Amino acid sequence: MPGRLGKITGIKIMNVDVLDSAELLVGFMAGMSLYQAPDVLNISFDYPYNRQIYYNRASDLVLVDWDMDGDISNAIEYDYTTELIPIRKEYNTTEFINVTIIKDTDVHKTVIYLDEKGYGNAMDNFVNFTVYSVNTTATPPYVNIKMEILQPWGPCVVYQDYANESDTLLKDSFNITEITDDNVTIRWDGWFLIANSTLDIEGDFRIARLVNVSDDYELIIYNNKKYKTARDLESWNTFKELPDVVRVIYTSNGSMVKEYKIGQIIQEIGKAVVGGAEKWNEKVYLSDFTIKGKTVYPIPWWSCDAPVYYIGNFTEQSASIDVNMDWEYNDTPEYYVLFYDGTCDGISKPTMKIVDDDTIFDMSWSEYGPWDYYGNETGELEWAGTNFSERESRLKDSWPFTVIELNVSDPNNGTAISFSEKRDVTPGMKLTILITAKDFDGMPIDGNATLEKLTRMEWGEFGPIEADATPSPAPFTDVINGIGYLNINTTSLEDGDYIAKIKVASQDGTTETVEAFFHVGAFEGGPGPGGGF
Repeated sequence: MPGRLGKITGIKIMNVDVLDSAELLVGFMAGMSLYQAPDVLNISFDYPYNRQIYYNRASDLVLVDWDMDGDISNAIEYDYTTELIPIRKEYNTTEFINVTIIKDTDVHKTVIYLDEKGYGNAMDNFVNFTVYSVNTTATPPYVNIKMEILQPWGPCVVYQDYANESDTLLKDSFNITEITDDNVTIRWDGWFLIANSTLDIEGDFRIARLVNVSDDYELIIYNNKKYKTARDLESWNTFKELPDVVRVIYTSNGSMVKEYKIGQIIQEIGKAVVGGAEKWNEKVYLSDFTIKGKTVYPIPWWSCDAPVYYIGNFTEQSASIDVNMDWEYNDTPEYYVLFYDGTCDGISKPTMKIVDDDTIFDMSWSEYGPWDYYGNETGELEWAGTNFSERESRLKDSWPFTVIELNVSDPNNGTAISFSEKRDVTPGMKLTILITAKDFDGMPIDGNATLEKLTRMEWGEFGPIEADATPSPAPFTDVINGIGYLNINTTSLEDGDYIAKIKVASQDGTTETVEAFFHVGAFEGGPGPGGGF
C-alpha cells in the first residue's frame, strides 16, 4: 500500500511498581457471642475479621488477637471510645476502623415509619428493614417484613410473613415489639459490634482498596463523590466506582496525612497511583515516571505477560505522521503514544498502542462524550470535527498509524518506525509503498521487491489511455522478515492517477506481482488514508 514512513524517537520505558491491595470495607455489623466465660465475646463475622476482634464486657475494651491463634492472653487492648481499632489484613496491610458496641442493656430500637399503604423502610447500622404491609385489625396484629444485613459479598436476607408482636428475627437477635398503622418497632436484643471505616464517603457498604507502601505509610484508594469520572456519569455501569482519590495514612495509627488525585505525585512516597485499584482488581500501579513534567495515567491494567510500558512523544512534523488527518504535518500539538503487551502468548513484548494528545490515557466515554479522568477531554479536533480521544489499537492497525517496527533494546531511547497509508500525494513528496510478504503458511519471508511498471491513467476521446511513467533505474528494495519499503520519487510525476506494479520475489525464486494505486496533485476527495479511492 502507498503511504508515508515516519519515525518516533526517544521512546522510554515507564517504571511501574505493581503492588497487591486488600479490600477495605466501609463498615459492617456483627453479632457477638460468648467466647471465654464469663466476659469475653467474639464477633460472628467472616474473613478477614474473624478470630481477630474480641470484646471484654467487664473492662469495656476491644481486644485484637494479632496472630489469630485464638489465644487472647496476649491480645492487645484498645479503648474503642477513643482509639481506632487496627485489623491485620492481606499483603501486610492494616485497616483501621471505628467501633461502636451495642450492649444488651442499651435497649436499642429501630422504628420503621409507614406510609398510607402500610409500606416503610429504615436503615440502621448496616441493617435494612422493609415493611410491606401491616394488619392491625387482626388478633394479634401482624406485619410482613424483610430484614437485610448488608455484607460485602451480598446481603443476609430474612423474610418474615405474618410476624406478630414479640416474634423474633434471626435467632432472637431482633424482636418485633410494636405494630401500628403508623410504624413498626424492632428491638435489638444481644451484643453487637458496629464497625465503620475511617473513610467519610457517601453510600452504604462501598469498597475501597488498601495498599501498604512502606513501614510508615499506607494508601487508601477509593471513589469520592466530590469528583466525577466518566463512570460516575454512567448509570448503566455496574463497576462505576472508578477510584479517584488516594488517601495517605500512617501505618502506625491510621490517621490521615493527605489526599491526592489519581496521577498526582504523592509527596510522602515520591510516586503516583497510575492505575489499578478498581474494586474488582487487587493490583495497584505506582510510578514516578514523568514526561514533559507530567505523569502518565491511567495505564492499562491488562498488560498480559508483564507490566512493562513504554511511552514516547512526537509531533506530526517530527515523526512525519498526519495524526489528526487534516492533510498537514504540524509542529503542534505534541502527541503521546503508550506501548504495552496486549497479547497473552507467554512472550513479553509490546503489541498494543494508545495514542493521545495529552498524558491522560483514559479511554472512558461519559454520556456526554470522551473524558479525561476528572473532566471532559480537551484535546485537539480531528478533521471531521470530532474530538481526538484515546483509542486502543494493535501496533499493526492503521489507526492512526501502523507501527512496523518497535525497537526498545535501549530502554531510554527506543524508536518506532511508523507507516501512514496515503493515496493522495503532493508532487515532490516522498512516497513509500509498504510491502508485506508471507508464505502460504502465513510466515514472513525474506526476498526483494522491484517496481516493474508505473502507469499514469489518462482519459482520451475513446476511453482510458495508459502512459508509462516508470523511473529509471526502477526502485528496488530488500524484503526482510516479511517487510520492505519501496520509495518512489514523485518530483517529476504529472498530476493524475497512478498504478504501480511491483514484483515480489522470495529467496527460493517464487514471485508474485501486486498493484498499488495513488493520486498525484489536487484531489477533490476528503482527507484520510483512502483519499476517496
